[in-house]
Amino acid sequence: MPNPYLSIGVIVFILAVFIFFAIGHLSRVWRQFRLRKQYELDLELLKNRWQTIEQKLSSAAGDDYRIIVIDAQSFLDDVLKEMQFVGENFNRRISLAQHKYPQLKRVRWVQRLRNKVVHQNQIVNRKQAKAALRDYRIVLKSMGLLGNNN
Repeated sequence: MPNPYLSIGVIVFILAVFIFFAIGHLSRVWRQFRLRKQYELDLELLKNRWQTIEQKLSSAAGDDYRIIVIDAQSFLDDVLKEMQFVGENFNRRISLAQHKYPQLKRVRWVQRLRNKVVHQNQIVNRKQAKAALRDYRIVLKSMGLLGNNN
């Protein structure tokens, strides 16, 4: 005759394991729910801000190209922050966001250029500024922020 205590012990053990995993899962879901802030981006405002940056290129000269590169990176950094990509700096935020938006790799070179502009006073020419804006535009479109006809 089977031991009834053994059967009850097995059932209790299986139930305990199930409850343990269920509580762990529910606590993760609850934490994500509590901490998650849904971002709502004002796409019109973003498009207008981006168009302002692009318009600077048409009338730029000299140091204006440096400002354009800095403004473009600042724009993307603000977008990443608004989308809740956290990190102590732009480089960290872009690394985290790259998992969701692989096209962000395209602007790594612009980040290096921007750092040289800010920290080493490097000169930026029209060709570099134009290429930087082109790559930022591709990235922003891939993220769904500029639409297809901009």
